[in-house]
Amino acid sequence: MSKSRTVLCDEMRVMVTHMAPMMTEAKIKEGHLEIHEEADTLPADMVREAHKWLTSIFEKEFQAVKTVKRLLPDDMWKRYKSWGDFGDHQEVVLLREKMIPFRKVIVSRERPEFFKKGVVNGIINATHSKKKA
Repeated sequence: MSKSRTVLCDEMRVMVTHMAPMMTEAKIKEGHLEIHEEADTLPADMVREAHKWLTSIFEKEFQAVKTVKRLLPDDMWKRYKSWGDFGDHQEVVLLREKMIPFRKVIVSRERPEFFKKGVVNGIINATHSKKKA
């Protein structure tokens, strides 16, 4: 049995919430993977495609970044940032290497239309217009 659009949207919200700190660190602007509050009214195939895409990122690129982040405690990462000049440390280099594909796949123009605000707003507005008519 396939999951409902509402369940898929809720799962995507959870994934985005987990990834948010790393997205900020990767300099991805806030709201880039925003899930519209009416996203579960979008076409089912659009929601499934977005869920599949985001799940892939969550399981591959994000997990690779998380694996590197777990090498050191949070306070050590903060010290590296605040002290500066630690760019040649093995963990920092490794994190930078893992952040590149993470950022690249999220900001790609190839991301699903579900994550493109203009497209989503257009579909939702069209749906509201049909309901009024």
